[in-house]
Amino acid sequence: MVFGHVDILKEYNTLQNILLLNVGLNVSYLATGLYLRERSRNSIKYGDRLKGYGNSLLLQGAFLFVFDTSLFFIHRSHANLHLYPQLESLAAGGAGLGMVFRF
Repeated sequence: MVFGHVDILKEYNTLQNILLLNVGLNVSYLATGLYLRERSRNSIKYGDRLKGYGNSLLLQGAFLFVFDTSLFFIHRSHANLHLYPQLESLAAGGAGLGMVFRF
């Protein structure tokens, strides 16, 4: 598939937005895990289960938070090094065809 520079920017922005959405969802994992752990203190019947669920959500949320945040910054750094310079050269006319006629 051949992408134009507008399509590349759309794809880049879409991925960045998805990663930021994932970071927000990971924060909700962490908050839910904390809520379940707090709830386990007051539950006699389901205390151990709620604590286990809370711990698992905290572990999963923390890992995914670090993973998605790292991927966001790596992707942004890569774009600053490789994508934007290429797009600037395209916008400046660095990639084009020309003809010279000599008489």
